[in-house]
Amino acid sequence: MSFMNESQHTAEALAEEVARQTKAVAREFLLNLYAVVRVRRFHTMDNDAAQQALDRAVATMERLFEVQETVEVLYYSRDFYVNEHRIKATETTFELFETFSEELQRRWIGSVIFRGMPARESLESFTELFLEHTGLDEEEEGDTYDDITDALERRGVTDIELTKFVPHDLEKLPSIDKRTFIKLSYFRCIRVVRELYQQAREGRPITFKAVRRVIQNFVDVYEDPNPQITDLLLLLTGIKNWEGYLYCHAVNTAILAVGLGRALGLKRHDCRDLGVAAALADIGNVSVDLKILDGSEVLDDRGWEMVHEHPFRGVSVLGRYQELDPVLVRSVNASLTHHKWYDGGGYPLKLKTKRNLFAEIIAVCDRYDAMTTPRPWRTRAMTPPEALEWLARGAGRELNPLVVKAFVHWIGSVPSGSLVLLEGGRIGIVLGASSKLRERDQMRIKVILDRDRGAAGGEVVEFDTGDSAVSPCQGIVSPTPEQWEQAALAGLAE
Repeated sequence: MSFMNESQHTAEALAEEVARQTKAVAREFLLNLYAVVRVRRFHTMDNDAAQQALDRAVATMERLFEVQETVEVLYYSRDFYVNEHRIKATETTFELFETFSEELQRRWIGSVIFRGMPARESLESFTELFLEHTGLDEEEEGDTYDDITDALERRGVTDIELTKFVPHDLEKLPSIDKRTFIKLSYFRCIRVVRELYQQAREGRPITFKAVRRVIQNFVDVYEDPNPQITDLLLLLTGIKNWEGYLYCHAVNTAILAVGLGRALGLKRHDCRDLGVAAALADIGNVSVDLKILDGSEVLDDRGWEMVHEHPFRGVSVLGRYQELDPVLVRSVNASLTHHKWYDGGGYPLKLKTKRNLFAEIIAVCDRYDAMTTPRPWRTRAMTPPEALEWLARGAGRELNPLVVKAFVHWIGSVPSGSLVLLEGGRIGIVLGASSKLRERDQMRIKVILDRDRGAAGGEVVEFDTGDSAVSPCQGIVSPTPEQWEQAALAGLAE
């Protein structure tokens, strides 16, 4: 197992442990927050019981804010969310959660957001106003919510924010620390894809529910107005795991396809289906021995023959799906045709089919990720700019030239994840690329290696690519395995 692979698994395990501990603290915080309300109902705030309840709530909040910048308490039905963590009702908390959610709903409060650790006085004011405005005597919907928010504003409480409850709002997702959400979604997608491929390998019917849900997370990320949020998602596709290549490649291809589809103006549900189809496009490779796919030898004729059969095998696997679903049809088409060339070549050789936009997008993204991924049987992977040059050469023959052009304009001529040589001999990783399709002229580079190739301090350099006089880039670096490792860790740390 490579050092880079060990680092990835360590990072994944660490992320899971942090999430588990944070969820436990979030549950404790939720219980303590409502305890303050219940105790305050019978005692004044200067009472010892009320102060002790407030002490417990403050203590758990402080622990939450050690790992979160913002904390949101949101409820749906009888379950609560504290940021991304779903706090399910249990036998012991069922009645408490039901009562708390009813009280929030009666006051037309959808969620309570703490922007930074609130002052103790703010918590006291919120509790007092929450109990003062019960919502029991209101004639019009939402009056109680307006009264509480107005009263908080008059008291100068700025670190507690309320959102209004919207009945039957099934689309609302809890607000969370976005960077943590993106990283967890990336590693969760790898696990989901691995499990899905394992179902296929064992001959069991596959299910789309989990992969559809996590791909939707990626769609949501691409709609964030903050470019650094989408940059992070693209940067994570630079984490290349060649021992388990099939799964990481599927996830990276899906992320690239969703982003390109969104940039091309596809609707949300189409982008989600595109991502699912991309993640499943190579599922027919489950019939190929993993020792062949991850092996250190270049494939022989028999190995290539097995690989060339995977589109048909993928259709067979997808055919086990039990329900009629539009994403199934799109996934079958993508699996069958994403290796057919634009001019009719490619494989399967005898397949005659019309061009399919999903398959053409996936074909470009599939090749880009494959070419930029180190494999045991070749000396080095292409740099991202080199891969873009290869895509350009294949446009009009292997690939749809319009899709290639859109991909290059979207991802940028020096894409996120590229290693670049900086002034003074330092090496940096591109955190955010300039992009014509995203109308961005700025580039962000993080310095990861000093001139002696030791770890650098992580300085971030930003510059306008339209002004060549201030560009710190001296060239593109073809990374060694150790530099790939540095880049992967930089992606996790961003």
